[in-house]
Amino acid sequence: MTERVYEFSWDIIGDLQAGRPNLGDQVNFILYRLMHYTFHEVFVKHFGDEESNRLFHESGNIAGQFFFERFLNEYKELPLEAFLEKLRTTFSDNGINFVRIDSVNVESREFAISVATGTEAADFDNIKLERCDYDSGFVKGILVKYTGKEFVAVSVNTSSVLNNFSEWGGTIGLIPYRMLQYTVRDVAEQKVGMETCNRLFYDAGVVAGYFFYDNFLARFKDLPLNGFTGELQRVLRELGVGVLRLEKANPEKGEFTLTVSEDLDCSGLPDMGLEVCNYDEGFIASVFCKYTGVSFMAKEVDCWCSGDRTCRFAVNRN
Repeated sequence: MTERVYEFSWDIIGDLQAGRPNLGDQVNFILYRLMHYTFHEVFVKHFGDEESNRLFHESGNIAGQFFFERFLNEYKELPLEAFLEKLRTTFSDNGINFVRIDSVNVESREFAISVATGTEAADFDNIKLERCDYDSGFVKGILVKYTGKEFVAVSVNTSSVLNNFSEWGGTIGLIPYRMLQYTVRDVAEQKVGMETCNRLFYDAGVVAGYFFYDNFLARFKDLPLNGFTGELQRVLRELGVGVLRLEKANPEKGEFTLTVSEDLDCSGLPDMGLEVCNYDEGFIASVFCKYTGVSFMAKEVDCWCSGDRTCRFAVNRN
């Protein structure tokens, strides 16, 4: 059996207050959807549609069960309608306003949900989730814990409610963001091992960086390096990604060192003795590639999860 380096537990959400004292526990909803969509694209290419959908559903199921234990266990004796009302409130408190539970039938063990996907966002037309397997798995995990019975999703309605990612200011809690990332990582790691899983996350970050650049940074492409990195720093902070600093730069050799404090993906996590920000590596490499027009690779050399309190990336031209 594959060793589960990233076996999901609530500890992996991390201490958000210690990790994000200035940026807080909310991030722009863009970042959640961007990660979700790019994971889905890369996983479909690697696993195929059916297996990728199963992987996302299983990840959501794990997240839902942990979410129940953390936030809803005290309401498990309530009748169904009262429980669902508590569930809706808890969703709202955690910024999960894009999933609506339409109906639950305990006798037939079926439920229906509606999910706002935002698939019509500018320049995101080729990254679409035709099914919301993670979200249906998430709701299923909650209902399984509440009833002690298995459930199936009988329908998932998706609607496009976001007009343009770069203009939409909604937020989501960092808890559901990290639940998505680390449950998907756990399930994928069990299937293909840590090394391949890291590569898949890197590849997803590359896709994410490409779209992020086009939507947020392309208008700064003619700025000199200091000006461009200043705009990148501003955008990343405004969206809640982290606090970027260009530590070293040698443009002639194509060698750069960046640090990201209060990092969205790892700040406040326990010390795991390894660098975990593979998605960020791909993201940074892609942004540099788009800005310069040449290929870059990024490698995390320091991380909160390896004992440091900032993430440090070596970015080098290929």
